[in-house]
Amino acid sequence: MNKRIFTLAPLSLAMLLAGCSIAPQPMSVQELDTRMRDDRIRMFANQPQRIENLTLEQAIDMAVNNNFDLRQKMMEEAIANRQLDLAHYDMLPELVASAGYTSRSNQALSRSVDANGNASNTFSTSQDRDITTASLSTVWNVLDFGVSYYQAQQSADQVLVAEQRRRKIVQNLVQQVRSMYWNAVGAQYLQSKVAPLLINAREALEKAEKVGAEQLMNPLDSLRYRKDLLEIIRQLEGLRDELSKARPELATLLGLAPGTHLDLAVPAQFTLLQPELKYSLEEMEDIALSNRPELIEANYQRRISALDTRKAMVRLLPGIEVDLGHYYDSNSFLENSDWSQGGVRISWNLFNLLRGPKDVDLAKAREALADSQRMAMNMAVLSQVHVSWLDYQSLAREYDRARELSEIGTEIHVRMKDRQAGSVQSRMEEIKSATSALTEELRMFRAYAGLQEAYGRVKATLGKDDMNDVVGGFSIPEQSPVVVEPQPDTEQAVAAVIPETPEYDAEQASAELLATIDRWADAWRNKDVTTYLNQYTSDFPGNARAHSRWAKERSMRLQEPRYIELELDKTMIQEQNADAAMVSFEQLYKSNLYNDRVRKVLRLKREQGEWKIVAEVAQDR
Repeated sequence: MNKRIFTLAPLSLAMLLAGCSIAPQPMSVQELDTRMRDDRIRMFANQPQRIENLTLEQAIDMAVNNNFDLRQKMMEEAIANRQLDLAHYDMLPELVASAGYTSRSNQALSRSVDANGNASNTFSTSQDRDITTASLSTVWNVLDFGVSYYQAQQSADQVLVAEQRRRKIVQNLVQQVRSMYWNAVGAQYLQSKVAPLLINAREALEKAEKVGAEQLMNPLDSLRYRKDLLEIIRQLEGLRDELSKARPELATLLGLAPGTHLDLAVPAQFTLLQPELKYSLEEMEDIALSNRPELIEANYQRRISALDTRKAMVRLLPGIEVDLGHYYDSNSFLENSDWSQGGVRISWNLFNLLRGPKDVDLAKAREALADSQRMAMNMAVLSQVHVSWLDYQSLAREYDRARELSEIGTEIHVRMKDRQAGSVQSRMEEIKSATSALTEELRMFRAYAGLQEAYGRVKATLGKDDMNDVVGGFSIPEQSPVVVEPQPDTEQAVAAVIPETPEYDAEQASAELLATIDRWADAWRNKDVTTYLNQYTSDFPGNARAHSRWAKERSMRLQEPRYIELELDKTMIQEQNADAAMVSFEQLYKSNLYNDRVRKVLRLKREQGEWKIVAEVAQDR
């Protein structure tokens, strides 16, 4: 045994010294170069080098699939889901399996002393030199379970928070793609006109230089003429360089590799269609307050703060710890080498009685702060709705003026061509009018791109998720050989203002709608999970994957309370047609775990003849 110890000691000392000798090791230039090359390959793997006839819908899909900011938010959402999975394990008791081996170089000998202080003359031992131990035990702390339970609920809310942040990134991305796509459309359309006009201007300049060299014109008039032509050429070259940047900028936003050839689906003949809003300002306010990701996130943050208050109150309670285990010890002096053992312990940090109220006050202050922040955000959202609506109206007028000016500039150029008499001066006037018409046409496309951006900003302000809404675009005349039908407004019923639809029994539909609300409330009161979940669409609250997670969490929350009391007051059908509706009411919820009173809005649609909930928004009163 002594030899074994003397062998291990130098080895342990060597490992200790090796650990203390660790120093910073910077990456070499070769390692950095290799990492850079690997990153470039991963960034643009499996991407095409050339894209033809790209539509706005395809551009939006490509941006959503390739954008790195969005990928980051999706990874954060995935991490939040995994943290929730881990939080479930925190509620389980500890189950510990252990084994050990100890060895002494000599016997653990000792003497004893009797009550009179007389020491024994003989040594004795009750322990072997080599001992093997093993145990399997479980420990469950009730206080830790309560805290872990609330932490798991917070983790579940953090998943929903990450989902709302991802929604916000998508909405902003769609808005940017919409604006840059129409800028690129104008650039691609006008680039084909700039090149021949620039060639004509350079040819005219060469002729003017020959005329000046042969002194066929007054020298001063010749210089002025050449100066005017050079100004036109400089303007055209600046216009060409500006237009050449639009498509590469769009390609970057779509996550394509630099140098990717991008060709947009631009017909030879078309008329730009103006996007139109279908909502009044009051309706836009209601939609924004119900759908904006920031406001929904603020509601979840407020719920997280409320759970902090509950955790602070739970920590005031004494801790109860229950342990149970089975143990083994190879010591030959023991009568029983294996045994089971259990126990209960109660512990209470009495200083928590002093600190606890402060913790509760702090948690409640955070709740109040979350409420204040949410109200401030409500005001900011309403302000953004009004500003975006005014911007849209202003840019719509600006586009109308730009379109009129472009039409006038084009007509002037046509008339100037008809008046051309072959003189040098007439040639320059034609080039100048063509340049002016081209500039006005560019301003029209910019104004249209600005209008599309303003329309997208309104949709983002309302919290709209419908990525395939490409209102506006091209209207192609019948004689055009390219057939592209303009895309209609595909507003989803969950967030749209519902138009009046004839030919249906409104009274019967209202009765069926209210019956669905009653059935939903009764199922909630009775903790009837199956009936309750059946009142929602199969993709609520966003897609099938989210529905599965939501249904699991909702089932747990319905079954947790011992009792549920639910009252609905001031029920009102705000919008309704044959296939979609919106219902609002005041909801009073009470259980042994939680009480609240909120204003709730439900949006429903018909699926196979039954009303189903597609959106549910609660706002504190």
